[in-house]
Amino acid sequence: MLRTKRICCDQLGGRMVLRFKLGKTIVSMLLFSALFVSLSVALSTTILAQPEAASQEVKMLVANAEKCLRQESHKYLAIDYVNRAIALQPTNLKLFYYRAFVYGKLKYYTEALKNLNFVAQNDPAGRKKYQAECYAAMGDYNKALVAYRTFLRKARKSGKIWYHCAELLWFLGDREQALGVVENGLQTGSHWQGKFEALRNKIIAGQQVQLHTPFSN
Repeated sequence: MLRTKRICCDQLGGRMVLRFKLGKTIVSMLLFSALFVSLSVALSTTILAQPEAASQEVKMLVANAEKCLRQESHKYLAIDYVNRAIALQPTNLKLFYYRAFVYGKLKYYTEALKNLNFVAQNDPAGRKKYQAECYAAMGDYNKALVAYRTFLRKARKSGKIWYHCAELLWFLGDREQALGVVENGLQTGSHWQGKFEALRNKIIAGQQVQLHTPFSN
């Protein structure tokens, strides 16, 4: 009888030890799970914070570039700031477009055109306005006209582009087409109406015009 009781106690003790070990295992698993979740949340927060930090730095770099452009003695430093911004966000097409604008303001039209073409390749709906201005500044007037007309197919209400296109046509001596484009521009009802009327008067009078400075407006 005593032996039987001892066996029962041993069995009971074994079950208690087993339950104790099992309990420790479950607690350990729960602690590990909680730790894993905590680390995951912390990591996600860090990853999500990185783009925000990069975005703020990009804004600061672009702002510095704009300041440089307004200062004649520092304007060439603008490219360095834009390049640093692109290094932080190499897939941001707006930065490439802005770099094209900066190159254009510095009269580096070939470099400006490279950036504009890159934007156009990656964004088929991208604007052609500055491409036209680059081509015109480089003396490739036919490509400039093609770029203006391509842009106008998507932006029929852009008085500015109708004006620049008419200006280029009259600069090249194409009176009839220039007058036709002026009429189209007047129909947009834009604030460029006064300029259109002045250009029309010059065309009718046979007065020559000079092309506007690229990237000036």
